[in-house]
Amino acid sequence: MSYGSKEQCCERDHNHDGNCDIHSAPGVLRLNKQRTNDLVGDPLPETPSMTTPLAWRVFHMNDIDWWLARTLDEAKSDYTRQTGDEDLDDAYELTDEELDRLHFVDTDERERPVTKSRRTFREELAQRVASGVNEPELFACTEY
Repeated sequence: MSYGSKEQCCERDHNHDGNCDIHSAPGVLRLNKQRTNDLVGDPLPETPSMTTPLAWRVFHMNDIDWWLARTLDEAKSDYTRQTGDEDLDDAYELTDEELDRLHFVDTDERERPVTKSRRTFREELAQRVASGVNEPELFACTEY
């Protein structure tokens, strides 16, 4: 809300000791250095930067494939680009419970489980992120 002068602003919005810290010039609103989110005066939480990357997530694409991406739209787009499959109406992001319940197992060239390779989807996700994943990719598959 903008007012034409200090007097209009001060009369309408707040009491002060004669110095209005809202306007530096008529019609120009100057923001307080301490932003608040309510009338009590609690400080606002830090807002993530617009350039902060989204977190990597795991998406269930169908009964066979799970995809690693930042958003469901990104997962669907990349999955379709790589597989040609566009029937993704039932795709969804895994819940925390699913990340802890589902297990990832490495297999050899004959699709036999590699010894001591069993870990939760959450653990595999953490490993992929730590290794520097930088684009959407297949996360897990029941068939290869």
